[in-house]
Amino acid sequence: MKLFPVHPVIWSSLFVLWLPQSETEGHTSNVCQENMDDGLAMVRIQNSTGWDSYEDLTDLKENFICLLYPTNELNCSWSFHKLEADTQLSVNVRVCDDDILVASLIRTSAERVGSASLTLSEYLADVILHFNMSQQNGWTSYTSVYDTDMLELLSPPPNIAASVKDGALIVTWDLPHTREDTNPHCFEYQLDIGDQEQPKYLRAQQSYIKPTVDPTITYRVRMRTRITDTCFGSSQWSEWSDTVNVILHNDSTDG
Repeated sequence: MKLFPVHPVIWSSLFVLWLPQSETEGHTSNVCQENMDDGLAMVRIQNSTGWDSYEDLTDLKENFICLLYPTNELNCSWSFHKLEADTQLSVNVRVCDDDILVASLIRTSAERVGSASLTLSEYLADVILHFNMSQQNGWTSYTSVYDTDMLELLSPPPNIAASVKDGALIVTWDLPHTREDTNPHCFEYQLDIGDQEQPKYLRAQQSYIKPTVDPTITYRVRMRTRITDTCFGSSQWSEWSDTVNVILHNDSTDG
C-alpha cells in the first residue's frame, strides 16, 4: 500500500471534544468498545443494507493512516479520491484509555483528501478511526482500531557520530527512544553517507564501517529508523536526522 504524505490541515469547522472521565462513562459502550482482533491492517466495513465484514486495508481503493509523533501529536490522514460526486464524507477519531473515551475529533463534512491532528497529554491505549460515506440511497462506513504502540513514529537515532580513522569511515549511534522498552534487535536503520550511493539498510546494530574513504567526497551522514516487520510497532520510517559533515583532513566531524 502506498502511503501519502501527512500534512496537518487547520479547519475552522473542525470540532474537537475533550471529555472528562465523568462525562464519558455513560458512552463507552457506544464509542470505545470496537473489538477487532484481526490485526492492524483490518478494516470493519458496514453499510445501510446490513452488510458487516472485515477486509484488509490493502484491498481497499482508499488510503488512511494514523501516526503518533514524538511530540505526542496524533495525526490521521486519508485519501478518498474515488468517491462519487454526491457522496458526503465524515470523519471521527476517538482516543480511548481502556474503555473510557478521553478525546474525540469530529469532521462532519470532510474533504476527500485531508488530515486532522490531536495533541495527547499522556500515553493512551487505543485510537478508533471511523469514516462514514453517505448518499441519498444509503451509507457505508469504515472503522479501524489501532493500539497506540503501532502508531508510534520514532525519532531518528540519537547521538550519531562519524569520523575517519586509519582510512575508514566509522559511524556510531545510540538506540532510538520508544515509549515502551524495545529489544535492540527490533530496530532497522537507513544510513545515508552522501556518497551518491543508495542509503544502506542496517539491522540490529549501532555502528557501521566503510573500509575506504574517497578524499574527494564530503561525507554527509544522516540516519532514520523504524521497527522491523518481525516486531510489534509502526512500520513507518522516522524523519531523517540532522546531518553530520565529516572533515577528512582533520579526521573529525562538524555537525
